Amino acid sequence: TAADTLFALAVLGEMSARHSASLNLPEMAQVLDGDTSRCVMLSVGGCTERALEEYLSEHPTDSVEVALQNSWDRFVLGGTTGDMAVLAGLLQEEPGVEIEAVPSSVPFHHRLLDDCVAPATTWLEAHGVRFTGDLQLPLVDPRDGTLLSGGDQSTRLIESILARPVRWADTIAGIVTPDHVMVDFGPSSLLSVLTRRVLRGTGATVVALGEDPTMRALTDADSMPRPTTQWSTFLPTLVADTDGDNATHRVVT
Repeated sequence: TAADTLFALAVLGEMSARHSASLNLPEMAQVLDGDTSRCVMLSVGGCTERALEEYLSEHPTDSVEVALQNSWDRFVLGGTTGDMAVLAGLLQEEPGVEIEAVPSSVPFHHRLLDDCVAPATTWLEAHGVRFTGDLQLPLVDPRDGTLLSGGDQSTRLIESILARPVRWADTIAGIVTPDHVMVDFGPSSLLSVLTRRVLRGTGATVVALGEDPTMRALTDADSMPRPTTQWSTFLPTLVADTDGDNATHRVVT
């Protein structure tokens, strides 16, 4: 169900935040100020995937690798702070390349979090959350766009969220059709911004549920928000028009 999915994501976030590769509060504050020497995830734009992979092979580190493919010319690297600081210093000297610290305290979609997968799966199972059988909420594996159905998909989903690179552009391209409208439920509008670039020219669209403050408020709410409008007032009604012995009916909305 949707509740199971949100609960699982919250658990994964909490467990990964305690990982040895995650940033502490002072380090995270530096990242939020834009310090690329302290980040564990680094946005890189202005180059192709092939050029970036070649650059990484020419400047090898122990941990830095592509964690996210957001579009044909925008990627996110993941790794330890030490390795990332070295690579960020090199990349900022490259003409046409744009880098930016990603405000994440954890290197998601990276093998550094491999050792979180088993404990997270075990913990969720102990609390009755398993993604098995026919899912009530359709889920797509962000690794490759596969629609998950049937069987136990828990470990695969947790691996994809924590420790496996995500090819977001390829995933979206594989599941959308020109008549699709995607809805970004938050807690920020970042996903819709990234997806909008990917959807250009496809005929599909993406819509954020609201502005960032509104979406965060919905996410953090401790009760169901009250609707601002009674949607029943928009129900169509059947109206009879009489003209002498003749009567016609029309629908009014």
